[in-house]
Amino acid sequence: MEVSGDEESQEAKGPGSGSTGQEVGNKEKPSFELSGALLEDTNTFRGVVIKYTEPPEARIPKKRWRLYPFKNDEVLPVMYIHRQSAYLLGRHRRIADIPIDHPSCSKQHAVFQYR
Repeated sequence: MEVSGDEESQEAKGPGSGSTGQEVGNKEKPSFELSGALLEDTNTFRGVVIKYTEPPEARIPKKRWRLYPFKNDEVLPVMYIHRQSAYLLGRHRRIADIPIDHPSCSKQHAVFQYR
């Protein structure tokens, strides 16, 4: 029996080969980069993703801490910051514990964290 060049190449590739051999070569490689999908599921507050995660050693302070804010010469109400283990500062009023209304501050600007 005489075999043509096309049949020889098919036999050399083995059974079941053909277009599937090319598809395997073009297969997308897995990406092991952080996607943030788990963070979005676990670290949301009032429907907003929080960019900060509390460390496991976070504790409510034993001392009664207070902030005495001023605006120019005007004394603002005292803020008691000993009732939680962390306080988020920022412009996003829906999630910020201490809102800051200044354009230089980001929506989630800073955190006071007790350990």
